[in-house]
Amino acid sequence: RASGISGATPSTRRGNGTPAPGVLALPLKQAAFYEDVLAQCLRSGVAVSCVSATGLPEPREPMDLTTLQWLPWRTGGDTLHLPAFNATSVPLLRETLRHWAEKMQASAYGCVVKLRTSKGLACKSLIAAWPAAVSSDDKSAFEIPRLSPDVSFAFSLQVESEPEQEQDPYVYKRDTGRKQLCAQLAVLYTNGKGERLLRVHTSAMNVVQTPRLVYNAVSVGPLIALLIKQVVVLAFEKPDEAKIVPRDCLLEFCLQVLVAYHRQFNYRSPIESGQLVLCRSLQLLPLYILGARKLIYAATSGNMEKHSAGEFLRRLLRMPIHSLLSAIYPRTYALQPTPHEGPEMPRAGFSSKDYLASGNAPAYLVVNCFGAWFYHSPPEEDEENDSDGPDAGSPGATKSSGSRAATPTTVTPSSLADPERTPEAWAVQRAELWKSAEALTQRIRESLAPGPSWMPLRELPRLPNKLSTDMDVDWNTKTFLSAIFVEDEGVTEMEYMEWMRFIHAQARRMTTPPVG
Repeated sequence: RASGISGATPSTRRGNGTPAPGVLALPLKQAAFYEDVLAQCLRSGVAVSCVSATGLPEPREPMDLTTLQWLPWRTGGDTLHLPAFNATSVPLLRETLRHWAEKMQASAYGCVVKLRTSKGLACKSLIAAWPAAVSSDDKSAFEIPRLSPDVSFAFSLQVESEPEQEQDPYVYKRDTGRKQLCAQLAVLYTNGKGERLLRVHTSAMNVVQTPRLVYNAVSVGPLIALLIKQVVVLAFEKPDEAKIVPRDCLLEFCLQVLVAYHRQFNYRSPIESGQLVLCRSLQLLPLYILGARKLIYAATSGNMEKHSAGEFLRRLLRMPIHSLLSAIYPRTYALQPTPHEGPEMPRAGFSSKDYLASGNAPAYLVVNCFGAWFYHSPPEEDEENDSDGPDAGSPGATKSSGSRAATPTTVTPSSLADPERTPEAWAVQRAELWKSAEALTQRIRESLAPGPSWMPLRELPRLPNKLSTDMDVDWNTKTFLSAIFVEDEGVTEMEYMEWMRFIHAQARRMTTPPVG
């Protein structure tokens, strides 16, 4: 049985009830123009990309990104919005256009996609940024001018129960314990060389009789990617039609999975005894659910501008699995003045401020599919840390890279005693670490390719500390840091260990029989 987040999907004017997140809300005459352009793009295999920017000062009325980006989302094009455009935005624009040009040769054009299933399996819905074909009643087919390697879509399948028929007991009955259901995806497309090709993918799915086999075969990566896409579709619903907050759907699904697992297998260490035992395939599910809730909070809480929130959600809807996993749990790399040179990538640390404050490296690089952020604590913060210890101010005092905010550099007695801690030496070290961060970021872009767009390298926003309290950090920065440092407590969610205790308490409440 297929599991997932249920809920009504947004309707569309095309008449087949196809999920179409971000339906074009324009006057009839203007909407007819866009529909006509879309029909021409479908016939010619043309994808439309859009680059939008706002200057300084910011306009009073926000730019209508929903209208400007409607054709790119429906034709498989790319989008880039540059708020407060100035000279510093030119590198991002240049590298993004270069990234688009590289992906053009590896894209498929004039795509016609059809999903076929065996008897007993039916297509329920298409989860994508574009609607299904009008002629497809079961939403198992669509046509799009372009599919790039950075785009993904999903079909929701449902197992159809076969009616039981009376048979002669002496007639041999086939064993259904090893039954398989098949799904086949046929794609007709034109490659970058102008060749018209047909690619067919066939996959067999076992129909098992015990839940144990289902849990052992679960892959948490595709599962969490499907859940995020379903939550995005649910977030595009009208508020009065939504029965539950989209973020809470993730929590509800996680609890249902954990409770069902314990009811089936955990008879030796029941959940009532204070233990939350999971199989290996589900060990990362609570952590990924926490990261996903933090990620989509800003876009679904109403604090983000409407058009920007819609653009962010549509990006999540198109992202492939590896990009979504990078978005919900960023990687943190320790930096050294000398760039890492080896056949393998350096080992990544956990996503927590404590890792940055451990002092294992002079600087750190935090990376997800949206970009890379450089963190290097200034010397006066180390002075503050040293002043707390018994050997504060001594030449041999140990330096600590805590999670501090950047403040103007000053000369202290300890920095005069230690030449390596002077402002000039700190500036030289920071320049070397920045070059190391640039080299590692470029290597991540080429080898791991975690994002569907070019990853810029920026400074990590300042973190709350003794000098700069939480009250000095704006709300947007708080929500951003909450999504970056998944395992820490943020403005939207609790920290990881407290989250696990909360999950355990909720699962225990669901498994405890009511009194009386």
